[in-house]
Amino acid sequence: MNTISQKESVNYDALFREYLLVCNEALEANKDCFPYNRILVEIEDMLKSHVVQVAIYDKNENHPEALYDLIIHDQRLGVKPPHKKPPVKCPWRITRHFLEEVAQDPQAYINNPAQLKWEWLNSCAIGV
Repeated sequence: MNTISQKESVNYDALFREYLLVCNEALEANKDCFPYNRILVEIEDMLKSHVVQVAIYDKNENHPEALYDLIIHDQRLGVKPPHKKPPVKCPWRITRHFLEEVAQDPQAYINNPAQLKWEWLNSCAIGV
């Protein structure tokens, strides 16, 4: 695995935080619509019971460029450095390319939150 420079690491951090901002705005904008009115409750329940680690990768999902733990604070998704080293066996894997797409056109994802990849909510293996 290649060593990541501090500048690149910060870019991943900013990119993932931007993605979470869009997720939070999408949940807020659609809080009265099914199923999004339930998704926040599901997120809170999941993150209370176990950690969801996120692995951001460019080309090889088995060699992430950045790792984070999802958190929930004041009903908003957030991020912190991972608490487990080495990484968990089943992180939520997401591509840098997808995060960049969301950051380039956030309103499209706020208007259609189904595109934001909520599959990690349905996997009991994520974070193990």
